[in-house]
Amino acid sequence: MLNNKGMTAVEVLLALALSSIIISLLFMIFYLFTNAYKINITAIDAQYNARMVATNINKDIRSAKQIALIGDRRIVITGETEKISYYLERDTVYRHSETKIPIAEKVAALSFNQQENLISFSVTSGLIGNKYTLNAVCSNRIIAE
Repeated sequence: MLNNKGMTAVEVLLALALSSIIISLLFMIFYLFTNAYKINITAIDAQYNARMVATNINKDIRSAKQIALIGDRRIVITGETEKISYYLERDTVYRHSETKIPIAEKVAALSFNQQENLISFSVTSGLIGNKYTLNAVCSNRIIAE
């Protein structure tokens, strides 16, 4: 009868090879899930930034007494008590009334267009691989006297 108390070198090498393959597969799956998570977070961040800009601009346009476009990159909204300006500087959108307040970062483009009393604007945010563009049209609620 043979003594089966130990393992042979072949069995040890086979066990090491199988365990290294399993660990490599687990790390690859972990990397793929982590990468997918980062891509989704970047996309969500781009959407959030564009929506934040659109929400602020829309709110101020709706309560405006007068709206003026300076080119297609800046809008000046005159309300009851304040004059508000929105513009893109580097990659940040600012709301400038009495103070200059950053609204969103990582914004690639901001453009405005006016047709009669309708203001349309486009916000593109995100990084090169994950850009999100939001287009909106709105008008002020105050009827000119």
